[in-house]
Amino acid sequence: MNDEEAQKMAVAIAAAMSAVRPEKVEVPAPLKWAGGIISALLVMAIGGSGAWLINTVNDMQVTLTRLDERSTAGGELQKSKDAETSRRLDALEQAVKDIRRPLE
Repeated sequence: MNDEEAQKMAVAIAAAMSAVRPEKVEVPAPLKWAGGIISALLVMAIGGSGAWLINTVNDMQVTLTRLDERSTAGGELQKSKDAETSRRLDALEQAVKDIRRPLE
């Protein structure tokens, strides 16, 4: 095989390989920039959403704690009111019994 035949064979092999595997297409620079900007915006949006979620959950926890404290305080107040009402009712019942005794 001489040099000319080898060169023709190399060209034919290169042509066959390029037909099977096309060349990579170069992405234009503006598209690369746009992709970078969009990905940066997405990262910031995801980070902001995470921060918002953490802040919201923290606020919910504080609100729930306050509601629990109010509920506990309200329960204690209701217990004292119930005890006072019960004491007054017992006093009234006793007074009614005392009034009825002389009549019997």
